[in-house]
Amino acid sequence: MKTFFDRITDCLKIEKETGRKLRGKAMTMVSCRSDDEIKEGFAMPFRESTIFRNDLQR
Repeated sequence: MKTFFDRITDCLKIEKETGRKLRGKAMTMVSCRSDDEIKEGFAMPFRESTIFRNDLQR
């Protein structure tokens, strides 16, 4: 998952034209498990990265 977020960050810092295409887009989290509950902290990297992404684009 870290690699995924690193590549998103690269789009914002290095491939800026690609990063600009992400502006205003939504991020969706998908999990495939047999449990009905999501483990505590699972969503945190997604939530925090969208906050970070929004800060970078300002």
